[in-house]
Amino acid sequence: MIEAGSAADAVALRLSTSSDGRLSSGSARRRRAAEEAGGLLRRISAGSTADSRAPPPPPPSSEPSEAGASSASVVRGLLAKRALTARRDLLTTCCSLCCPVWLVLFALLLLGASARLTSPGPPLRLVPSAVFADTLGRHGLVGEHGVRLLVPEQAEVDPALPPTLSSDGWDVEDGGGLACSSGAAAARNVSSFLAAHPEVTRPAALATARLLSRRAASALPPHAQPLARGLRAAGSADRLLFALFNSTSTHALPALIATAYDSLLANATAGGSRLSASASALPYSKRQEATLSAIIAVFASIMVLVPFAFVGALFVTPLLRERESGSKQMQFVSGVGPVAYWVSSWLWDAALYAAVLLATLAVLCVARGVVPAAAKAFAGSAEVLGATALSLGLFGFAAVPFASASSFFFSSPSSGLIALIAFHFVSGFGLVIANFILSFIDSTADANEQLQPLYRLFPAFCLGDAFYTLAMRDATRALVGEGHEQNLLASDQLGAPLLALLAEGLVFGCATLALQYNEAAPLLPALAARLRRPRAPAAATGQSGASTGQSGAAAGQGGAAPAGLEDESVLAERAAVAAGAAGGEGAAAGADGAKLVLRSLRKVFGPKVAVADLSLRIRTGECFGFLGTNGAGKSTTFAMLTGAVAPSSGDAALDGLSVRRDQASIRRRVGYCPQHDALEGLMTGRETLRMYARIKGVPPAAIEAEAEALLQDLDLAKFGDKPAGQYSGGNKRKLCVGVALAFAPGIALVGAPSLVLLDEPSSGMDAASKRFLWAAIKRRTADACTVLTSHSMEECEALCGRIGVMVEGRLRCVGSLQALKSRYGQGYKLDLRLQPEQAEAAVERVLAALRRQFDGVEVAEVEPPNLSLTVPQAGTPLSELFGALVALRESLPVQEASVTQCTLEQIFLLMASKAALRASGSAAA
Repeated sequence: MIEAGSAADAVALRLSTSSDGRLSSGSARRRRAAEEAGGLLRRISAGSTADSRAPPPPPPSSEPSEAGASSASVVRGLLAKRALTARRDLLTTCCSLCCPVWLVLFALLLLGASARLTSPGPPLRLVPSAVFADTLGRHGLVGEHGVRLLVPEQAEVDPALPPTLSSDGWDVEDGGGLACSSGAAAARNVSSFLAAHPEVTRPAALATARLLSRRAASALPPHAQPLARGLRAAGSADRLLFALFNSTSTHALPALIATAYDSLLANATAGGSRLSASASALPYSKRQEATLSAIIAVFASIMVLVPFAFVGALFVTPLLRERESGSKQMQFVSGVGPVAYWVSSWLWDAALYAAVLLATLAVLCVARGVVPAAAKAFAGSAEVLGATALSLGLFGFAAVPFASASSFFFSSPSSGLIALIAFHFVSGFGLVIANFILSFIDSTADANEQLQPLYRLFPAFCLGDAFYTLAMRDATRALVGEGHEQNLLASDQLGAPLLALLAEGLVFGCATLALQYNEAAPLLPALAARLRRPRAPAAATGQSGASTGQSGAAAGQGGAAPAGLEDESVLAERAAVAAGAAGGEGAAAGADGAKLVLRSLRKVFGPKVAVADLSLRIRTGECFGFLGTNGAGKSTTFAMLTGAVAPSSGDAALDGLSVRRDQASIRRRVGYCPQHDALEGLMTGRETLRMYARIKGVPPAAIEAEAEALLQDLDLAKFGDKPAGQYSGGNKRKLCVGVALAFAPGIALVGAPSLVLLDEPSSGMDAASKRFLWAAIKRRTADACTVLTSHSMEECEALCGRIGVMVEGRLRCVGSLQALKSRYGQGYKLDLRLQPEQAEAAVERVLAALRRQFDGVEVAEVEPPNLSLTVPQAGTPLSELFGALVALRESLPVQEASVTQCTLEQIFLLMASKAALRASGSAAA
C-alpha cells in the first residue's frame, strides 16, 4: 500500500464544514457536527483519506454595534456578575452582612456590663441574707432558717432575742454545744470554744452579758471596760453584746450589729418598731466620673470599631478571587474599561456596606431600650444617631476604595483578607489606645497633638476617634456644664476625622485607577529605565522601519539578531511590514492590507529579552500558529496584544488601531482564550456568556439567542445552568474558547471579534472533543484573523494556515506547513515491509537498488521485516521515488511501501535543538 499526504489536513478540512456547506442552528447543528465527526473518525480508522473541502460557513448573524458596548451596559453586566456570585456564595454573603451586626450587638452588651461594674450600684441591706448568702452558701454555712450564728446557751440571754434574730435571717437554733452561765465570761468562753472546736464553723458569733455590778464589769476584757463604765454612768446599759466576726468580710460586723439592735428594739417595743440598716458607696466626684467615662469611651470606641475593621477588609475578597482566577484580566481584555470595572465594584460594595450600616443603626436604636448606658453614647438623640451614621458612612466611603487599592498588592484572597483585618485592627485599636494614653501624660501630650495628622491617615483610627468623641460627650457635659457644648461637626469634635475620611476615600479611589492603568503600562519603571539609559549616537537611533533587512530593524530596536537565527522568510516578512509603514499606510498597515500587523514588537524584562523585534502580518480569515519551547515569548506576545503588558518598543495594530494608543478600542475587537481557565467559578456557563455578551455590546434582544447558540455549538447545553467551577477540565476549556469564540470556547464568539487569540485552546481535552472544538473554531473565525499557540502539532496542522517557530524571543521561521516541510524537511521517509521469510537477505539488496538510483539514502531503522530509510528531498522528484518503489515491489520481496514527508514535530525539534546548540556554544565561549 502506497500513501501520500497528511490525513491531518483532511481531518481539519472535513471537520470545518457540514454536508451541505452551511451551518445549521440549535440542536440540529450540534447533532450534524457530531455525526460528521463520528463518521470521519470511522473513515479514518478504516483507512479512508477522503478530502472533503467545502467553503467555510457564514459567521453568526448577531453582531455587536461598531461603537461597542456602552458604559452603562458594561456596568450592568458587572453588577449582575457580583449579584450572581453573592447569591451563589450565600453563606459568605450572610456572614458579611450578619456577623458585623452581631458583633456590634455583642459589643454593646459588653459595654453595658462594664458600665454596671463601674457604677456605685444600689444600697446593700445589712442583713445576713444579703451579706453572707451569696458567698457562704457554697461552704455549707447557711442553715435551714438562715445564716448560722453562734449564740451560747445561757440563762442571762433574753429569751426573746434568738427568735428576733431568726426573723432577721440568722439561724440560732443550734447553740453549738456552748453553754456559759457567767455573762462576764461570755466573750472568753466563745473565743475559747471556737479555738478548741475548729469543726464548728460560723460566720459570726454573738454573746450577751448583764451588767449587775462593778465586779461583773471588771471581769470584761480590758478593751470593753471603758464602754461598760460609760454605759453604766449613763444609766442606759443593763446588758452588753459581744460580737465576734471574720474581719475578711467587710460587712459582717455592720450586719451583726444592725440585726442585734433590731432585735433589741423589737423586744423593747413588743415588735412595734424595727430597725433597718444599709450601706452605700460614696458618690463619685466629677473628676472621678470623667476619668471613668473616658476609660469606658475608649473601650466603647474599640468594641464598636472591631466589627467594622472586619467589614472594611471583606471587600478585598471578591477582587482578589477574580484576580487569582484570571477573570479580571479576561474582563479587561473583553472590553471592560478600568473606570467601568471599578465603578461597578464600588457600587456593589457600597450597597453591601449600606445594608450593614442600616442594620447597625437599627441595632443601636433597639439597644437604647435594652442597654441604655451603652447605646446612649451612639444613639442617645437624633443628633448623635445622625453623627454615628455619618461617621460609619464616611468610613465605608474610605474603606471600600482602600480595599480596592490594596488588592493590587496581594495574590490570594485569604492573605489579603487577613492582612487588611490586621491592618484596620492595629491602626484602629493600637492608635486609639496610644492616643488616649499619650494625651493623659503631661510630658507626651504636646507630641501626641502634633501626631494627630499622621494618625488620621488611617481610616480605622478616624472611625475610632469619632466614636471616642461621641462616647465622651456625657463626661464633657458633666465637667463644663450644659451650656458649653460644642457643635458635633466642629474641627475638634467630629469635623477633623470626618474630613479625613472624605479625603481618604477620594485619594484611595484615584490611587486604585492609577494602579490599574499602571498595571498595563508601568509608568514609573519605564521612566526610571529611560533616565538610566545612556543617550545613543545619532546614527544608532534612526527609525527601525527605515531598514527592510534584519540588521537594520534590529539596530533600530537596540540590538542585532544572532547570525542565522532568522531565515529568509522572516526577513521577507519584516521587509514587507517595513515597506507598508514606509509607504504611508501607518505603523499598522501591511503592503497587502493585513488585518493584524506587528512591527518590531519588543518586550524586555530587566536583562531578559522576552520578545525581540517581532514583525508579522496576519490577514482576515487566516489562522496563524506560534510554536516554541516554554519561555520562547509566545504568551508575552499575547500579553502585549491584549494590553496586559505594554511593549518596551515597537507597535502592533489591529484594523489600523495601535495597541499602544488605542487599547480600549482594540479590546472590544479581541476574543481571548488564556492559557489557564479564567472563569468565575460561581457563575454558570450561561450566565458567563450573558455577562460577556453585555460587555461586548451584543444587543439585549440577541443575548439569550446568542448564548444558547454558543452553548449548543460547544456541546455545553446540558451543563449551561451548572456553576463553571463544577465543570470538568475539558468543559472549562471549552467555556474558556466560546469567550474567544465567546468565553474561551464560549466568549470570543459572542462579540464577533476581529482578532481571536487562543493560548493552547484544547489542552487537557480528549481526541474527539479536540476535533469538535477545532470545527467550532473554524466556523466561528472565518471572518477574523486567529492567532494560537499550542504544543500539539496535530492542532497546528488542523487549524493553522501559516506557522511561525519562535526561538529565544525571535521568530525563527514562518510559512505554510508545506513550505516549512519543504524548507526544513530532512528528506522523504520510506517505510518498507519485506516478506518475512526473505527479510534479512533482502535488506542489502533493497539498499543497493535504491542507492543506485538516489544519492544520500540513509538507513533510519532496521527491524526485519520492517525497514525505514531517509532519502534527500533535493534532487529527488517524488514521481521517480514512487516509480522506484513500484519497481522494488516487482523485483524484490517488498510487500508494502509508503512515502511521507517530515512532520511538523520534527521541524520544531530541529529548531529547538539548534537553539540549544547555540546556547551551549555561547556558554562555552
